Order: sequence, then structure tokens, then C-alpha cells
Amino acid sequence: MTVTVEYIEQYPVYVLEKDSKIIAFYSFDLKNTKLEALFIDPDYIGKGIGKLLWLDLLGKAKELNIKEFTLGSEPNAEGFYLKMGANKIGYTASTVFSDRNLPLMKVKVI
Repeated sequence: MTVTVEYIEQYPVYVLEKDSKIIAFYSFDLKNTKLEALFIDPDYIGKGIGKLLWLDLLGKAKELNIKEFTLGSEPNAEGFYLKMGANKIGYTASTVFSDRNLPLMKVKVI
């Protein structure tokens, strides 16, 4: 995934760094109340970074007065989002692969 200057200007982007290297980030689409992206460097998956990022994300959502948001989940990440409290509400078309649908999730911010 490439994050451009234009992307950062359009969506608030939050990063997690380790040793001056970005290892994870997330961004919100505030206009559509959507988690636009959540990415973790594959070398850090399974090491608690996802949960740490998720907790930060929920705190940031509260700061932004977001009561709930949706996200299109990578199919392999669906279990993670369910474990974090998201509810599957259907499917959404992939923006990368035209013949692929992604689980559509909704999260209530408590």
C-alpha cells in the first residue's frame, strides 16, 4: 500500500513507529465515518501490535466524536476485527480486485 501526500491531506493518518521505522498505521474517512485503512507490517503481526493499534484507534475515534464507523475487512483480518468487537453487517466491493467482495464490519465506539 502506498500512502501519498494527497492521501494524508484527505484522511487523518496515525502511525506507530519502532526504531524510527513505521510499523503500523490507520486512517479515518471522516466524511463517511469509515476506517479507511489499518495496516501492520507483516513482521509485527501476532505480536500484540494489532490490539495496541486498535485501542489507540478507539481512543482517537472518541476524540473525533465518532460514535460508530464501518470498515471493509481484508478476509484474513475478519477474525481479528470480530475479536475486537466489530460486527459483520454484509459485504462491500474491493477497491483493488473488481471480482472480490470484502466483509463489511461496523464498530460502535463506547
